[in-house]
Amino acid sequence: MPRRKDLQLSRSLIAETAAALFRKHGVSGISTRKVAAALGASPMSLYVHVGNKEGLIDVVVEQLMSSIKIDLDSEAPWTDQATNWANSLRQQLLTHPGAIGLLAGRRQALVRSSEPLVRALLGAGFTEGAAVRATRLLMWSTMGFLSVESGVEPLDAPTTREPENIARSISRLHELEGDRSSAFATNARGVGTRDIDALFTLQIQFIVEGLERSLDE
Repeated sequence: MPRRKDLQLSRSLIAETAAALFRKHGVSGISTRKVAAALGASPMSLYVHVGNKEGLIDVVVEQLMSSIKIDLDSEAPWTDQATNWANSLRQQLLTHPGAIGLLAGRRQALVRSSEPLVRALLGAGFTEGAAVRATRLLMWSTMGFLSVESGVEPLDAPTTREPENIARSISRLHELEGDRSSAFATNARGVGTRDIDALFTLQIQFIVEGLERSLDE
């Protein structure tokens, strides 16, 4: 493959190429050598634009987060907007497997996606400080849930509608907690997709209800 002249390289082009490799191959696709090969450039030429591998990961994160678009209905109650924001962020990040690992330690990359939520909270009467704290609470809760969720292989088989016994419930909690002493935890299965969605919905509901009470106090 003929080499691309260094002058033709740019941070945005490198970011697009690295992000495409990440979507196809995961974290293993993010290397200076692989990105340079895809661009037809020398590995050293990438350092001029993005620096080392950490810099390369930074541009991939920037590229991925720029694709996160969260549109909220400004006419809806702020509680609905907050709930929809958390659900939208989770669903969009789930389309990028492995993104949660890249975002660890890069909270600044999440700021842009939080802007719609901050606007909704300020419009509802939250003070600036309270809006920032509420946004952090919802953001960190969502990211924390995604971190756990990313390590669970969903069991997509239909789940029974009958009440489960205590032993089964404890086993499923062991699985979620990663307790290898649980038989269900040995292959990271036993949690239905609907169960995971329901847990997230309940988590956000509790947080929003708590924020609503604090606003009324």
